[in-house]
Amino acid sequence: MSINTVAFKKTMLAWDAIAKKAPIDIVQEVKKIAGEHPEAEKLGTAWVSQITTINHTLHDALDKVVNAKDDKSRADAAKNASGIVKKYQAFVTGTHLPPDVQTHLKNGLAELAKGLGT
Repeated sequence: MSINTVAFKKTMLAWDAIAKKAPIDIVQEVKKIAGEHPEAEKLGTAWVSQITTINHTLHDALDKVVNAKDDKSRADAAKNASGIVKKYQAFVTGTHLPPDVQTHLKNGLAELAKGLGT
């Protein structure tokens, strides 16, 4: 499957917005429950750290897809990016993130996977 880079760039921009908003939303949700749950802040910090690391890794992989010089390189980069998306999806599904954050990440990752042809 060939990737339409123009359409994929739009998908990537939408993902970037979701990825940038997720840590902010986590911090806001943690503040709401911090008084009731003493470990909430520690957990929220860990989630933000994990998400930030994955987002950077994924963003670099997606850039390689867009900037590939030929179809073979793009296909290889897309395969690598798809693997990262799948790991991220597993993280989101297996983590008790705030529901709204989890939903936004799941939907955004699903769109990325679709754009990558997986």
